[in-house]
Amino acid sequence: MISAEIVNPCCDSQLNLAALFREMQWLESVIHQVIISYLQQEGHERDWRDNPEPDLALDPSVYAYYVRTWQLDRLERLALALAMAVHLKVELLDIFFGVNQQIDRSFSEFGGHTQKNSGGFQPTGQTFAFLISANDPLLKGD
Repeated sequence: MISAEIVNPCCDSQLNLAALFREMQWLESVIHQVIISYLQQEGHERDWRDNPEPDLALDPSVYAYYVRTWQLDRLERLALALAMAVHLKVELLDIFFGVNQQIDRSFSEFGGHTQKNSGGFQPTGQTFAFLISANDPLLKGD
């Protein structure tokens, strides 16, 4: 069996892109679950932590190598994926443009802002805080 510590990164761009897009798929599933839970939509009973992050233990990609080397935990990976989404799959952040129908404006709790050049959503630390704590009173400090 190969130890995760000795797996060196691969220079194959297809493998590297595949690893990044698997991480984007995980981020998308997390965002989706947080939003439906927050808005009490069908499936709101599930928790975002029920969506497992991709297993990178033996993944030969450069991304996986650094996740292992830096020993990133789930929250650190989520923060990194959220930051990378702007560059890799910006459309998955469009959900944060949702309008709160009670006040007819955007949800301030989502944080973030609009990118001037692209019109895309730029997540902030507040966006990350919303993702990890929107449905967990212990994390919100309630």
